[in-house]
Amino acid sequence: MLMKTTVGREHELQRMERLFAEVAGGAGRTCFISGEAGSGKSTLVQEFVARALDARDDVIVAIGSCDAQIGIGDP
Repeated sequence: MLMKTTVGREHELQRMERLFAEVAGGAGRTCFISGEAGSGKSTLVQEFVARALDARDDVIVAIGSCDAQIGIGDP
């Protein structure tokens, strides 16, 4: 199920996978993904989620989004 669309992001994916392994082991972690518009943040997260879902059957993913046109009041 790997998307194979994250050219040049293997380092970031490996870092996220290490953090995920720590979480699976019981540690608490937070990971922020930031960057300019169009820099591949969503694609990176989608690939990570696909890998996590493939790796473990106990993973639950919740995704949210907001509309940049509406602003801060958008949940």
